[in-house]
Amino acid sequence: MISDENLKKKFGNWIILGDMNILEPNHLPYYPLYKDYEFFYESFGRQKFVDAFRFFHPDEKEYSWFSRENNGYRFDHIFVSEKMSKILKDCFYIHDVRLERLSDHSAMYLEISGPTGI
Repeated sequence: MISDENLKKKFGNWIILGDMNILEPNHLPYYPLYKDYEFFYESFGRQKFVDAFRFFHPDEKEYSWFSRENNGYRFDHIFVSEKMSKILKDCFYIHDVRLERLSDHSAMYLEISGPTGI
């Protein structure tokens, strides 16, 4: 947990996103291989960050990358500081990017309202 108050303030309006190669602990299907890395996903919550996709889709099974065996993984994430969650409007994956082979990952979309005084 971040204990430095100045650093906590700096994290107040952050968006952290990308291909993190981590899975949420309740990922379906569950891949035991990633068990040792669940702490990284959970550390965002401990630092008061919100998984933007889960904010809008708490139970949806969604994948941003597929293995050669066609196993689905949600490796790509957008985490926003808890303070910013009140200005989120939408978050979802854009699979066309992957399906058209522009990338091996789906893109993510995050919409926030603004301007704001957060």
